[in-house]
Amino acid sequence: MEKKTNTMSVVSLVFAILGLVGVVLLGWMTFGFSGVFAVVGLILAIIAKKKDSEDKLAKAAFIVSLIGVILSVVVGVGCIAIGGAILVPSMNDYIEKSQELSGYISLLTL
Repeated sequence: MEKKTNTMSVVSLVFAILGLVGVVLLGWMTFGFSGVFAVVGLILAIIAKKKDSEDKLAKAAFIVSLIGVILSVVVGVGCIAIGGAILVPSMNDYIEKSQELSGYISLLTL
């Protein structure tokens, strides 16, 4: 007897692949959306594995989704770190200039 393919396994694998491809190919531009796809794929894969623990497609979807979630977190942390490295020096310049201006303003009010 031929075993029927679990639809939830297929859907979870599609979401997993979308999440992984989005993170790998588009990186920082879509890590939020790709992360959501990967998380949805992970949740669906867990549900599909609970229904049928021997479902190889669900196992594959689980692994691909997990990789997508991990890469999304790594890309997100990297974006935050790079953004902080870019913004902190410019914020220091802004603070120095505002302190200079406040000194001039205090001289004008005397």
